[in-house]
Amino acid sequence: MKQDILFYEREMIIEERTKMICLEYNQIVDITTNRPYVTITLSDDQKVLINLSLLALSKNLPVIFFQCNHSSIVNLLHVSSYYKEGRFFYLHTKLGKQFRVSPKYDHDLFEKIHFAKSHSVLFYECLSCKRTKITR
Repeated sequence: MKQDILFYEREMIIEERTKMICLEYNQIVDITTNRPYVTITLSDDQKVLINLSLLALSKNLPVIFFQCNHSSIVNLLHVSSYYKEGRFFYLHTKLGKQFRVSPKYDHDLFEKIHFAKSHSVLFYECLSCKRTKITR
């Protein structure tokens, strides 16, 4: 499956041989890996499968996305709650999914959540995403 993935200020565009998919960042709830593919879950619970590493994808996403462990990235605008149990933090999304936050990634979790939530009204004006093209 050959794909070109274009990253823009407000969306990413996935181009394949026979189709093109435009995903606005605010539609994306979470991104999980099941190597070699990555699954993007949208706010209407649709799934989009792409052939790209989570690391390559994470380098091109705007600041509203948070990598919570080695296999998951969550859009902080879709986090409905978070709590700590034992030594781990957990994030819950509006779709009811739960993600465990690895201690490796939790050092600035609260600041990122509060920043994303407090700037959500200005979401489109404050994205810091580079325009990048990745070809697979």
